Amino acid sequence: KFIKFPVHKLYTNNDIKKIFYRFAKISTNRKLIITTAKDAIKLDYLNLSPVQKANIYVLPIEIAFLFDQENDFKSKIYNYGRKLINQD
Repeated sequence: KFIKFPVHKLYTNNDIKKIFYRFAKISTNRKLIITTAKDAIKLDYLNLSPVQKANIYVLPIEIAFLFDQENDFKSKIYNYGRKLINQD
């Protein structure tokens, strides 16, 4: 089951109620809630109960570069940063 929220959502206690209501309706014990690290931080501000926290798992986001472009990307970011610093 998926619950989709808008990007940059500031979660409310009503959102948590909605999530855990839907979670409780799933008829198996083999269930969990998966969220991104960014949203997990936002959820943490809502003072979730220990039971609620025990059912939430964070999916880390990792970046991978294709075609061995990692060094090229880092170089572009570094050079852009140097240009910004030199503008002042």
